[in-house]
Amino acid sequence: MSTEQPDGQDPRTSRMTAAERSAEITAAARALALEDGLTALTQRGVAERAGVAPSLVAHYQPSMEALIAETFRSIAHDEIVEVFGHVALQRDPVIALRVLIVTLLDGGRDDVDLVWTDAFSMARRFPALGEEARRQTQIWHDRFTAMLHRVAVDAPLSEEAADRIASQFLGMLDGLNAHAAIGHIAGRVNVDLIARALEPELGLPAGSLSG
Repeated sequence: MSTEQPDGQDPRTSRMTAAERSAEITAAARALALEDGLTALTQRGVAERAGVAPSLVAHYQPSMEALIAETFRSIAHDEIVEVFGHVALQRDPVIALRVLIVTLLDGGRDDVDLVWTDAFSMARRFPALGEEARRQTQIWHDRFTAMLHRVAVDAPLSEEAADRIASQFLGMLDGLNAHAAIGHIAGRVNVDLIARALEPELGLPAGSLSG
């Protein structure tokens, strides 16, 4: 006797527990966001990626706004863990900052950059996403501020100066990545632009952050 389900679904997947099914849908949303951006996260889009009916996505994720915000949070969190994992391997604070800049701007993280760009553009329509984007941005700001205090060589940075430079860096980073998303300047050019802006602020010789 055939075990095929009426909808043609693999019988093995039909026996998933509620937790497994929810995790499957969450994973599908994450993979889809990294491939096509947050704008691709619709019930139908996630359902197609997970290989289930849209009604099943609606059952396990009744709020697409919440799913979009959580997908962004997951991707942004993992980015911070990964990036600062590389940075932590460097004992020299200047080299650590150089690694951070190159990692974020060498064009190798286009999938995550697109997710961030979408988050900024969608935040007005999705308040939960906007709140999460602000929270993740603040985490980046705090991490970068701590790095700046270790790098400055002329004199200790004041909290006000570190805060200002961190805001400048994040603004340039997000702007340059948004430009790169439409094909306007990317890779090493952006690394040099950021490096040249930060070096005089931190009393570093030219080329210290881009060499």
